[in-house]
Amino acid sequence: MKTTLERVYEALNKVELKSEKVELGIASDIKKEISGSNSLVKKLESSEKKMNKLRKDYESSWDNNSSLLKDAASRARLIENIIDRVETMAKELGVKASSVDGFSDLVERKNLLDKKQRDNKFRSPY
Repeated sequence: MKTTLERVYEALNKVELKSEKVELGIASDIKKEISGSNSLVKKLESSEKKMNKLRKDYESSWDNNSSLLKDAASRARLIENIIDRVETMAKELGVKASSVDGFSDLVERKNLLDKKQRDNKFRSPY
């Protein structure tokens, strides 16, 4: 027959073993989450690098596009002046402006430049 003291030691040993199992389980969960988090952080850093590169490329393209749109506006104004002069001269001479060589093409180019400026739907990255 076991003494009360022996039964108390047995009970304490069982409690200690259960406690150690719980600690081992938590330690395993901690290692698993650290590993998973490290993997996710690496993926996020890689994604962030790609996004930064894309942003820089977009900003560069935006700056280039903005410059081209300014050039298009300037060119359209110059063409408009030429069209006005040709129409005035043609009227003074009593001929149609469209009979002047290249006039129709010039009008078409002006309309195309105007359309490209209107249709530009890109938003500023800034």
